[in-house]
Amino acid sequence: MRIPEILLYALLGWSALGGLGITLSWLRRERPQALRHLGWLAAVWVLYLGVLVSVSLLTPLRRVAPGQDRCFGSLCFAVTGVQWLTPYRGRDAEPDDSRLLRVSVRISNHDSGAAQRNLHMQAYLLDSHGNHWEQVPGLSGNALTTPVAAQRSVLSQPVFKVPGGVNLVGLVLTQGDWQLTRLVIGDPDSLLHRPAVVPLPPPPATTALVPRTAGRAASHPPGS
Repeated sequence: MRIPEILLYALLGWSALGGLGITLSWLRRERPQALRHLGWLAAVWVLYLGVLVSVSLLTPLRRVAPGQDRCFGSLCFAVTGVQWLTPYRGRDAEPDDSRLLRVSVRISNHDSGAAQRNLHMQAYLLDSHGNHWEQVPGLSGNALTTPVAAQRSVLSQPVFKVPGGVNLVGLVLTQGDWQLTRLVIGDPDSLLHRPAVVPLPPPPATTALVPRTAGRAASHPPGS
């Protein structure tokens, strides 16, 4: 456990004890003392949140190299591959320049005793304008939340639909907005903190194909 997490748990424990003391003082009709303790409790939390937000705003965007583990407890996640796909479109489909992006994510369980899973893990793509592009449901195989046996690894391949012309910054792995990590100082998931991003390669250039019949017509005009 990291020092910022220990600090948060210590603050939560102290707050729980302080809240109990405030409640008892109020029930005993010791209201001035209860209000004084409540003020101390509020002041400490305001100071803590001020430090948390300051660290978040001053920390630059962190880039995680492909293949490098990003760990959440005993589970570690690493991007091991990227594949750009052209989605199938029927004859009557409207023109669409979007592409599908399949990202291979290795999930490793470093716990030596039991299978582990992270029920809150999710991924999205981040572009240069701060927009989020969520994964396409039903195309990912193993989910990022799949259980992993002790000392084992599994591969998850989330798929994203990316509109043409989007300038991607990279892939973000996160535990979501409503987790305790939002209150951990310096954590990429903490309040107002810039995310940790895995840079991804741009899509390959596509070349328009000329129908063979049209090519013949151009090479051998009628009457030649």
